[in-house]
Amino acid sequence: FRNHRKILTVDGEVGFLGGLNIGDEYVGADPSGRQWHDLLVCLTGDAVFGLDAIFYEDWFAAVPNAAGLSLDDPEHARRLGLDDLYARERGDSTGPLLQVIPSGPDLPTSYTIAAQFTAAISVAQRRCWIATPYFVPDEPLMLALTTAAFRGVDVRLLLPSPRNSDSHLVGLAGRAYYDELLSAGCRIFEYQHGMIHAKCLIIDDQVAAIGSANMDIRSFYLNYEVTAMFYNAAVTEQLAAIFGEHLERTLEIHAASRADLRLSERLGESFAKVLSPLL
Repeated sequence: FRNHRKILTVDGEVGFLGGLNIGDEYVGADPSGRQWHDLLVCLTGDAVFGLDAIFYEDWFAAVPNAAGLSLDDPEHARRLGLDDLYARERGDSTGPLLQVIPSGPDLPTSYTIAAQFTAAISVAQRRCWIATPYFVPDEPLMLALTTAAFRGVDVRLLLPSPRNSDSHLVGLAGRAYYDELLSAGCRIFEYQHGMIHAKCLIIDDQVAAIGSANMDIRSFYLNYEVTAMFYNAAVTEQLAAIFGEHLERTLEIHAASRADLRLSERLGESFAKVLSPLL
């Protein structure tokens, strides 16, 4: 298990989450020379308290009795401001409706981010756009994507190109699913100008998700993740515009190009696919 969440909160007033890490690759110092492109959302208002709560739970799980404080002690909770945090009532917010959704291996299956994503894709009527740096789908996700495409939904996947991905094996495993997706009518775009590390989901004109979770088995069932799910047309359109800008720097993958793959390439994809549950 791994804590894969990326959270920054400031004074309980401003919070950030998304795919952005703290690393040299984000300041142009990746040893490979590749440029990294990511996605981060800034939250204000009541939603920040949800991020604070997740951070405190992670902190005390990692550092029991940190600084002599305990979440079980009412006085310590008061000193940390947790009594106000958990008792805070919903304010008169005028911002977009959203959920801050934590997920992890200790939560019931129905609450995993996999279930949230699959449910959203399953009800899509017009559009399902996904960006993820690591694409290793489980069976329910593949079924949701292909079924959506079969019923006429515009399904698009924005993924790293092989030469820019920082994980060759994961890239091979993801490409092993291309043929089935293309046959169903999904469209696949590989980003050509650096490593695309953004993680987002756009459903129709009203639902948008940004967070730390990849579309892979590890994020779905093994990692601790956090996702902001927006139910707002303006936010969805803004994210769709960013997605569209990135599409301009991609190469679309077609079934015809897949037919020209060498035997060694297909064997490599098949081998990586066998390892999918471990990636």
